[in-house]
Amino acid sequence: MGITKRRFLEDRMLRDAARRNVSRDIDLIRADVDKKSVGARMADASHDQARHAGIVAGMVAREKPVEVATVLTVALAGLAVLWFREPIAHALRDLLGMEVDNSADERPDSEEQVPPEARSNRKAKYFFWRR
Repeated sequence: MGITKRRFLEDRMLRDAARRNVSRDIDLIRADVDKKSVGARMADASHDQARHAGIVAGMVAREKPVEVATVLTVALAGLAVLWFREPIAHALRDLLGMEVDNSADERPDSEEQVPPEARSNRKAKYFFWRR
């Protein structure tokens, strides 16, 4: 038996052994998935991670209450500014005596107020964006 034929047979035996290993692994995975679905595994993993994050957050809150209170206060202040930005902006404008130019925000009430060169020759299909 020549070297080439012997190498060929060795490679074939290695290939067959690898194929058996992969087939066995696939069978194990299929049996494992039959016991518990992938979605259930993901739900369990996310539940465990959320629980761990809660435990760590509790430990940090107990160890550093001042820092946690500061972060929460800043976050709540940011949310308050976000929610009440219009009244705050109006109050600042009134306080500083500034006037606002709202002419760009005004929409024409009818088609007659739109200049002819700004009108489209096509009729729009959908009018859900108009008042």
